[in-house]
Amino acid sequence: MHKTLLNQITLTLLLFSCSSGLLAQEKIIFSLPKWKILSEESNEKFLNVVYEPIKSLSDEIEERVIIRTLIGKTDSEAQTWMEKLRADRKAECEFFSFIEIPVKGIDSAPATGQVLYCGQEKSTGNGVISMHRVTQGKENLYVIEKRWTTYPFDHPETAFVVREELMPWIRQMTRAYLCGSEEVPCGK
Repeated sequence: MHKTLLNQITLTLLLFSCSSGLLAQEKIIFSLPKWKILSEESNEKFLNVVYEPIKSLSDEIEERVIIRTLIGKTDSEAQTWMEKLRADRKAECEFFSFIEIPVKGIDSAPATGQVLYCGQEKSTGNGVISMHRVTQGKENLYVIEKRWTTYPFDHPETAFVVREELMPWIRQMTRAYLCGSEEVPCGK
């Protein structure tokens, strides 16, 4: 049983309210089988948890999952935040492309998704593919990012991760959901 729990890490972010220090009611649920926490960072404005796979795909590809909770950030719409992220990434890349992906899950919280192709980062020279899901909760804004980093590329079809390989992660992003509302209560 202990081994099963280690192999099936389920991320449940419990947030503390900025003003009162009370445990927040809202949580993002995202399953990460066979991943481990690499780092955690938090302050009164955000919670950042970075995951890496227990076993890498290859020595040439670095994979990360980053889960950001922007605490109390309820004035931003998910779509607006995503558009800003896309514009920021475009400015950092020699070649840039994106596709929008469906991410609507079991909750009614506004959510949007996209895959960004950065053929070559100006700062590092690496090629990066990143998949994002932004969910607008009533208490916070939640950003889930799956990131692959490796050699540069000049077109999505020549990238190291092609659309077929993205499908399992698109399904995973769709399965993420917010709980803590009347319609989707959090289990114990």
